[in-house]
Amino acid sequence: MQRRFQMYLSKIILDRRHPSIRQALRDCHDMHRNIQNWFYKPRKDAGILYRLNCNEKDAAVYVLSEEQPDQSKITNDCMKLVGSREVSDFEGQMTAGKSFHFSLLTSPCKKVPIGNSKNSRRRFLRMPEERAEWLQRHAKQSGFQICSICEKNEQELHGGQKESGMFIRTVEFEGILKITDPNIFRHSWENGIGPEKAYGMGLLLLVGIEG
Repeated sequence: MQRRFQMYLSKIILDRRHPSIRQALRDCHDMHRNIQNWFYKPRKDAGILYRLNCNEKDAAVYVLSEEQPDQSKITNDCMKLVGSREVSDFEGQMTAGKSFHFSLLTSPCKKVPIGNSKNSRRRFLRMPEERAEWLQRHAKQSGFQICSICEKNEQELHGGQKESGMFIRTVEFEGILKITDPNIFRHSWENGIGPEKAYGMGLLLLVGIEG
């Protein structure tokens, strides 16, 4: 399984008092464009995954990517790059049997046919039990098992014009996972889990468990 050559994890603080940041927080298309502007390559070529975490005053964006963000495009009156590091040492900790606390923002869906055509669309899974089963399936495919899980913060992301725009239902999973296949797990961590990665989903935030 081919892995990416080198990866960086970066943290950018956004000042949500600034009008342009408030607009990006309301519109996932705007947020996507802001983050893409920090890089020279398109999102897929640069291997970009990101996760937005907010509080009452500030918002932090965690970005996993093959190249470091261009600091000259970030440091201004409404955003600041506070850290960026190469993650090979961290990936070296991803060994069989290793456990991590995890957080994942995602949109658990299944594909359903559109009428009698061969086309399909994604339908958000409405029942928590269905969503937990969805995560268990993806965990098995991604080289880890779920030891404990808690679902929180079901919400909607909106983007584009009100009349013709999009919305995505999301949930956040938190819990403990254990790695079963390190190579598959590293590949999944680098490439993300589930759909809508362009809009801030799929990045597993991990904290190691000692002992």
